[in-house]
Amino acid sequence: MLSNTMTLEEIRAKALCLYEALHEHPEPSGEEVWTTESIKAECNAIGLEILPMRLQTGLVARLRGCGDRAVALRADIDAVTLEYPLRRPFGKAAHYCGHDCHTAALLTAARMLSLLPQSERKNDIYFIFQPAEETMRGAELLLSCGLRTAFDKPLTAIYGIHNRPEVKAGDIAAESGPRMAAKCDFAISILGVGGHGGEPQLCRDPIVAAAELITSAQTIVSRSTAPQDACVLSFCSVNGGSAKNFAPTGVELTGSIRTLSDEVMQAAYARLSELTDGICALYGCTARIQRTAFSPVTYCSERLLHMARSAAQAALADTGCGFASPAPAMGADDFAHFAELAPTFYYWVGSGKADGSSVPWHDRAFEADEGFFPSAVLLYAYSALQYEKSSER
Repeated sequence: MLSNTMTLEEIRAKALCLYEALHEHPEPSGEEVWTTESIKAECNAIGLEILPMRLQTGLVARLRGCGDRAVALRADIDAVTLEYPLRRPFGKAAHYCGHDCHTAALLTAARMLSLLPQSERKNDIYFIFQPAEETMRGAELLLSCGLRTAFDKPLTAIYGIHNRPEVKAGDIAAESGPRMAAKCDFAISILGVGGHGGEPQLCRDPIVAAAELITSAQTIVSRSTAPQDACVLSFCSVNGGSAKNFAPTGVELTGSIRTLSDEVMQAAYARLSELTDGICALYGCTARIQRTAFSPVTYCSERLLHMARSAAQAALADTGCGFASPAPAMGADDFAHFAELAPTFYYWVGSGKADGSSVPWHDRAFEADEGFFPSAVLLYAYSALQYEKSSER
């Protein structure tokens, strides 16, 4: 069916054209205004129905089918916020995670699907262009701004795609189970008694308490977590003090916990809370710990595995690429929140360069190989159509 709509060369050319425009206009989470308007213009040109939602950025569009069910396809649209802004055209953000690739692929897939006769689209297809994935807030924002009630037919599946630079461009990973980690961002405030560095006996130094906590918290992975259970605990910022000869009153710490099990996450956070209270009390300080963001484990549904593998096989038959089996990643994706609506499946499509020069997500040298596009576009399209055929009763 899809071979009657666009050739591989047309797919590549269209996706690259969209990608290049998006790549030159990166916008950070919650500020994807130009990106949203560009997506909207392309959706209107294709003939998609843009749904009314209470969103500042991001959008959801629909392509009607002839059946009584619905399936959804998701792409994230935001860029990575930079600690040290670059010169234009990038400024304070850049597409160092490949979300511009995902958006270009989904828009191209939407065009392909729109060229099919409606009779060949058995169910409605929803295209979710999600903002603010990098801050782990966009999925929940969509849910609270109308996505829960956007579907007027039973939603049977939601598919997402993310590039994977460690995998050869165009190869596809389609496996059940955990794919991306649960992530809990935390903030810890330690309050002590400041004073002169020459009179430490009069101080309750929060820097010393913070140093002990940072060191002791590493035992959560080494001594409080089973060796076969993946867990990463990272302190990512430490702020406190400004003078050379005074102990500060307070120290602020931020970091994250990542696991491949929601149960391990709960246990790790509980242990961090215990260590925070106990160690700070030992040094005569008080402390407060709070979660600042959370996303559960991104699972690929066993229920969708057969349909997902069939869709991947169809895409690979067209592109000549192959299956890949990379290990789960300890990065996180708030795509996991969409499991509230329907079974979800999260593919990886290789974006790695043939010469092995690819670098990880968020590296300033990150650049996806264009071989990503044909497989990603076809995978989006076949996923929608494959589930429709399988859902006929």
